[in-house]
Amino acid sequence: MIMKENEKFISVLKIVYFVGLIGLGLYAVGYIFGEWLATGQIDLSNLNFLLPMVLGLPALLLSFSFSFITST
Repeated sequence: MIMKENEKFISVLKIVYFVGLIGLGLYAVGYIFGEWLATGQIDLSNLNFLLPMVLGLPALLLSFSFSFITST
């Protein structure tokens, strides 16, 4: 009985951990991207190249994390 509750708790902790990790990664990417825009290192014409990378990386990380969570 206790083992079942412990397994559920660990699975919830895994989900919270991965969501937090992805959130921290998104924050870091947004911070760096904002710094680049503010300092003029990139301009908005570069968004055609950067936007799919910025939006595609979180989707890739989410797919890996969910496949890891559901595999255990």
